[in-house]
Amino acid sequence: MEISIFYYFFMRVTFRSSLILIGLMTALTSLFGGCSLFQDEKAVPVIPDGKGETPVAVDLLNPEIAPYFQTGDIQYTGIVQLDRETFLAPYKDDLFKIYSEGMLGGNPNSTTAAQFSWETNLAPFFHWYEVGTIFTKGLPYEGQKLVVLNLDCEGPCFSPNLYRFAWDEATQTLTFLAPYSTEYYPDYLSPLMTKKDEQIVLAGLTLPEQIELPDGKGVLTLSHRDKSYLADPFRNVTFKDPSIGDVYFPGTSENPSNLGCFYVQAPDGSHSQYDYNPGFFAENQTTWLTLGATPPDIGFPMRVNLSETYSYTVSGCGIDGNCYFLVTADVNNLEKVGQTDSGVDLYVVKNPIEATVNVPLTPEQEVFAQSYQTYRDMYQWKVDNEGYTLLTFDQYVDANPILYWQDPLGRWSTLSHKDFKPLAECGKPVIYLYPQETTDVSVQVGVTSFSKTVPAYGENGWMVQASPDGTLLNYADGQTYPYLFWEGQGKPSVSPDQGFVIAREDLATFLDSSLDKLGFLTQEKADFVDFWLPRMLKNKQAYFFISFLGTQEMNAIAPLTVTPAPTTMSRILMFYHPTDSYLSIPTQTLSPVMRRGFTLFEWGGTSSRPWQE
Repeated sequence: MEISIFYYFFMRVTFRSSLILIGLMTALTSLFGGCSLFQDEKAVPVIPDGKGETPVAVDLLNPEIAPYFQTGDIQYTGIVQLDRETFLAPYKDDLFKIYSEGMLGGNPNSTTAAQFSWETNLAPFFHWYEVGTIFTKGLPYEGQKLVVLNLDCEGPCFSPNLYRFAWDEATQTLTFLAPYSTEYYPDYLSPLMTKKDEQIVLAGLTLPEQIELPDGKGVLTLSHRDKSYLADPFRNVTFKDPSIGDVYFPGTSENPSNLGCFYVQAPDGSHSQYDYNPGFFAENQTTWLTLGATPPDIGFPMRVNLSETYSYTVSGCGIDGNCYFLVTADVNNLEKVGQTDSGVDLYVVKNPIEATVNVPLTPEQEVFAQSYQTYRDMYQWKVDNEGYTLLTFDQYVDANPILYWQDPLGRWSTLSHKDFKPLAECGKPVIYLYPQETTDVSVQVGVTSFSKTVPAYGENGWMVQASPDGTLLNYADGQTYPYLFWEGQGKPSVSPDQGFVIAREDLATFLDSSLDKLGFLTQEKADFVDFWLPRMLKNKQAYFFISFLGTQEMNAIAPLTVTPAPTTMSRILMFYHPTDSYLSIPTQTLSPVMRRGFTLFEWGGTSSRPWQE
């Protein structure tokens, strides 16, 4: 449908002055899809040039936000970027002081005060946007501006740090709206949080918990608010919800993503992630699969505990969730094998054939044959070390190692039998400690179970004497160590939806440059590459999907309790999935963490394949 697009130009004469409409161009026509929550006229925001004087038009990619409309308690007025220096003026000295504290200490791995500056190291983190006005009469912040702080991540992250504030222009003070902001914030932001409201309720500021799919095919459930902000190069619209507008998933029709999540843009420019949950792995609930065929030696249809027997195909330490990977499949090459209690049909490959047989294979048969070879490669180490006996191809077929299923939008995905997948262990996370001075440190890791720790993990964790150069004296055995080593089972809580797809021959170069971007020190980088590169290359696939989890994600998977608390904590976990096919995945942004004061640095890895020797 053709709709009118009006281009508005705004100018902010001073920071406290109101926006002045100075031009209105001729109405143009376009084929953009509108959002029924918004008005039909769309606005192209105009961003100050950084000085708050000359209006400069900037493409914010696609915030199709109407210039003026009200929903709930918020009157949205378009998204306008604010001059950070003017906006931070009342708080700058305190922010700088906290951020730079401790840089003159004895830690040789910290940034020094001489290397640090406001303009280079801190100010660029802050991106402020005015999005509207708190409008409803009687609210505590009636008439105040609603502003969003998009704070750059230090280290890898899957989502931005978004903090929402009420801005009183008359007094130039901020009130932190805690219920509508990222829960975690770094210590140096505390001056901005002096005035905090933890109880405020504002209608129209959040998206709904659930969205109904067209034709009653199910619901999408909100899984992650504020997944991204403004910059959104993927807009493959799947359907239009009557109340919130476009629902889309990453990619385009020409280059669709291999991820099954859905996304919605809110009026303030934030994007939230929704998942379709087929009910396979509901918490505290068992999902049963009834096999359609009746085994002759049993005499009645078999029922399989799907929840205990299968998992999403791509998973690892703390890596799981409903952002399932999509695959290409033709139902004519599949055979229905059963149905879940919730009515989802499950399929297996029709007439699977081993790759050694010289006959043409369907794409699905090729995938199955490759999976059998992968199974043999994966479990050869168990044959060599544990006396494991590999299944024959026919035995592998009978075990139903791969199940295909189709979501309500007709997209295919797979489930994998857990007997043919590695344990989802966190592989060799190592913890480095760099205090300002020699310090006794207690470290505890909150995981489900350990498979190995060095030094031995005590009843109350590790108690070590840490030196500024990173040397650790373990009190339990009196030995010194360069780091604390652990392997174990993390809590499944993260769905990686960003990363890189790297050709096998480019893997070493990619790791070298990526670890530099993440701020690894020379020895840390050498330790990482020496451990992971040869293990990754034992996989024979042509590509690797690689994603780096940061501190926030790691704190959810394997929370740390450290006493005394570090000033800086940087935790990085690499997840990789070997694949024979190139995948279309949104690219992840990598950045380092500024090491300030007592620093804890940790790296580790996990895979959808076994990585053991």
